[in-house]
Amino acid sequence: MNLSPFSDPVVPARQLCSILSGGLDRYDSGDLIINGISTKKYKDRDWDSYRNHTIGFVFQSYNLIPHQTVLSNVELALTISGVSTAERKKRAQKA
Repeated sequence: MNLSPFSDPVVPARQLCSILSGGLDRYDSGDLIINGISTKKYKDRDWDSYRNHTIGFVFQSYNLIPHQTVLSNVELALTISGVSTAERKKRAQKA
């Protein structure tokens, strides 16, 4: 897949940057260095760990679970990350 913003005018450069730096798609050539480490040999589990512990995405649509409270929606992401109940509540309330 060629995701060069110069060859595909449909993909804006900032979107391309998010896609590649977030490991949401793979690059064909070159290398992506994150914190001094090449991602050429990253497996899916490496990308999952990186996304889970290093970066975050802010989406234009919130995709909240409608029957949950805002606090519960915030806590859900922390639950998936393996954060303890007490720490989840503390962080969610702070947010």
